[in-house]
Amino acid sequence: MQHSSREFLELVSKYCSNQLTYYTYNKQTLRVSDKYRRGRVTALQYIEELTFFYFRKEKYLKEQFIRDLRAQLSTIAYLDDNDYRAGIDDAITHVISEIEAQ
Repeated sequence: MQHSSREFLELVSKYCSNQLTYYTYNKQTLRVSDKYRRGRVTALQYIEELTFFYFRKEKYLKEQFIRDLRAQLSTIAYLDDNDYRAGIDDAITHVISEIEAQ
């Protein structure tokens, strides 16, 4: 079963959080060099920051999608005023209305 983007990010974030705790607070019981442990912690911190970035990006996905659709509407303004243009306009406007209604 494939996960949604949000579920995927949550899984990665949880894994990194668990690993960070393990490598940060088990200095004496780990059988790895201090440099390896620091490298591992650095990489896990980077991955956690990256997941946070994508969480934020996902949060604003709906707004960005609507902005892109509105930009497309302004692009079709240069087409001749005919049924083709009206069909594009109606479809995009309808989709925007449906998204905003949710």
